[in-house]
Amino acid sequence: MDFPAAEDYALFWALARQHQVANLPDVLIKYELDPNGISLGKRNTQLKSRLKLQRKYFDGSAAAMAGIARTLALLAMPYALAFKIKAKLRGGKSMSAIVHVVESFGAGTLSMVSAIANAQSQDGHQVTVIHSVREETPAGWRDLFVPAVNCIHLPMQRAIHPLNDFRTGRALFKWIASIAPDVVLCIPVRLGR
Repeated sequence: MDFPAAEDYALFWALARQHQVANLPDVLIKYELDPNGISLGKRNTQLKSRLKLQRKYFDGSAAAMAGIARTLALLAMPYALAFKIKAKLRGGKSMSAIVHVVESFGAGTLSMVSAIANAQSQDGHQVTVIHSVREETPAGWRDLFVPAVNCIHLPMQRAIHPLNDFRTGRALFKWIASIAPDVVLCIPVRLGR
């Protein structure tokens, strides 16, 4: 059976049938939301594939029923609402949804944005940083952010190019609409150029 956009989930279930698996309470990975990534770009396809897998491996347990209910709820709600609910469940007291828009991560901008975003996240806010990465972006930049800060890579460029700027602006507005933040903070690195 084919499970488009959920092949990793299918692999997990295949392994779980052959081996013992468990959930760990520790955070083991940090991730970045990519607008071209499967989890966002093919969200409905992925959720439908997940639902097919959950039905295939359904064992009648309360956990299996809760998993199917969760997937059905995610299919029924817009991404922005799901994002806010997940943030609230993770942090318990999400106060505001804050988005930082940063054209590039140079050393000074990166340290300033990471310090502000981390402090906001630790205060209970749902924080997203929409950014681009360029050659001067330091390796390991993601490690400067706490895991609760969501980072979304959006290719942007320094030079002014009307068509590319329009495309980037359209993608940026799409992200902001999907997150539905209470506050948007822009770091305008193009000023003065």
